[in-house]
Amino acid sequence: MEIMTANSIELAKPSKTEAIGLAKMLMGMFRSVEYPDPKVFSVGLCQVFSAYPFEHGKAVVDPLRGLPSKLKFTPAISEVKAELDRLDGERQRLAWTAKRELEERENQRQHREWEARLDAERNAREIKRQTAEADDRKEKGLVF
Repeated sequence: MEIMTANSIELAKPSKTEAIGLAKMLMGMFRSVEYPDPKVFSVGLCQVFSAYPFEHGKAVVDPLRGLPSKLKFTPAISEVKAELDRLDGERQRLAWTAKRELEERENQRQHREWEARLDAERNAREIKRQTAEADDRKEKGLVF
C-alpha cells in the first residue's frame, strides 16, 4: 500500500475546462439573482479553482459535503478560497502525519535491528566465555 505524502504526490490542478466546469457547477447550485455580474463571478471562481488541486474543487462543489450543503446563499470568492485552503491544509496535515509515521516505523525497525545485533554479540560473548571455562576445566582435569 502506497501512502501519499506531500513530497511524493502532487495533486493535479484542473485544466481550464475543468475549472470552468467547477465554476458552473457551484454557480448552478445557488439562485442566479444573487450574482451582480455572473460572468465576472465565474471568471473569479475559475481563477480560484485553477490555483488548487482538482480534487479539492470537486469537494467544494459537492452538493452533499461541499459548500452547497453548508451555505444557504451564494458564497463569496473568499469563502470558496477559504474552503479550498482548508482542504489543502487538511491534505498537508495528513501528508505530514503519514511522513512522520513512516519515519517512526523506520526508526523502530532500525532499533529492532540494533537490538538483534546487540543480542547476537552478547550471545557470542557468552558462548566464548563458556567455551573458555570448559577448556580451563579440561586443562585442570575437572571434567568427569
